[in-house]
Amino acid sequence: MIIKSKKTSIFSALALIIVCLASCTAESIETGIKSYEVNPNEEILNSFDMRYPDAKNIVWSIEKKYYVADFDCQSKSMLAWFTESGDWTLTTKENSFNQLLSKIADSFLNSRYSDSYIEKIYSVERKDMGSIHVICVSDSASHLSLYYSVYGDLIKTVSGSKSHRETPVEIPTEVGQVVDSLFENPEIIDFWEGPYSKNVAVLDDSTYSYVAFDSNYEWIGTYWYLIEEEVPLAVIDASIQFAQNYPNGPSIIEEYKLLRSEYGLSYLCCFVSSRDRKKHIAFYEQSGKLRAVISY
Repeated sequence: MIIKSKKTSIFSALALIIVCLASCTAESIETGIKSYEVNPNEEILNSFDMRYPDAKNIVWSIEKKYYVADFDCQSKSMLAWFTESGDWTLTTKENSFNQLLSKIADSFLNSRYSDSYIEKIYSVERKDMGSIHVICVSDSASHLSLYYSVYGDLIKTVSGSKSHRETPVEIPTEVGQVVDSLFENPEIIDFWEGPYSKNVAVLDDSTYSYVAFDSNYEWIGTYWYLIEEEVPLAVIDASIQFAQNYPNGPSIIEEYKLLRSEYGLSYLCCFVSSRDRKKHIAFYEQSGKLRAVISY
């Protein structure tokens, strides 16, 4: 990473977070878990029967500390995860493209992945968390899982094997407390660890946000995507001028974000150079004053 300003020390840590989250990309995840058929206890069976009374073709296995039911219900292939005490934690259900919410379908069809081959589609429901819809795509070089909120926000992409399986997520108490203090009506829909931070995707009513934490679950920053109408005119003018006159050739403005951190509010403009395809993030004050530029 190259720091293009001498006064960017306070932004360097934030830049690492933004670089990590800007692409909404997680590392390839393989469970590496050995599964084998088991006979679950009565608490688990009772809990399962209450949730899925119409389940058929049930096969039980153990993955990590959880009991997993692989079954069919209403002509859908499903997986449900339970603790040893019978507490439900996670369910995934395969769907078709026609069953996607319109906002998710539109988001996918208007994305750069729309021409990719769709391998499968499934929904994810976790205890005390919002639902996620996943579209798995592939081309000749890679497999990608695209994670969407119910409002069509692309939360993240995960690269790796098409055999990847979702697992239960345990939200640390410290994370939940911080999220509750930041939002009025928060619903955590995802939690994952990136190279530089622990990250939470949050829906506050219909507003989607990222919250980043350090290794001790201390809050680092929160950011939101902005449409151009939400960006101060001074920031738009400054970013256009920056993009046109960047030393390595004109750059294309990809998106704007609003970042809140201990250093206050910053408007972020994300560019990609038309010459070398390198990406840049410019930090602006509301007045349009350039505070720092990070290239990566």
